[in-house]
Amino acid sequence: MESEPGCLIEFEASGRDVVSSPGEPLLDAARRAGLEITSLCGGKGACGRCRVRLAAGQLSPVTPEETQALDAQSLADGFRLACQSRPLTDCRVLVPAQSLSAERRAQVEGLEKMVDSDPPVRASPEPNAST
Repeated sequence: MESEPGCLIEFEASGRDVVSSPGEPLLDAARRAGLEITSLCGGKGACGRCRVRLAAGQLSPVTPEETQALDAQSLADGFRLACQSRPLTDCRVLVPAQSLSAERRAQVEGLEKMVDSDPPVRASPEPNAST
């Protein structure tokens, strides 16, 4: 089943969107949009690392690879594998931080910690020019 040409895919939380090509997996569309989703199996659906959640729209039917990688509850909750899912309509997709490459994950996760600047070493005052 091919996707309709020109389906708009909005990637929630990243603020990025892209228009899909016919038959293009979400994984490829996300990468074109600049999102580095982890896919250790090279897009074959075996590793299950490229999980995304469909928030709105319609995707291609669930593949056998997805039924092996995702449990029934995850599928019922709208989770899919980006490498196996193809948009059939305009879609809004949430990419969990766990599905992003480590570099991208560091940009969306973390704890802000305020630090007082009190260095142990300070520059000495300039010598007096009048001496």
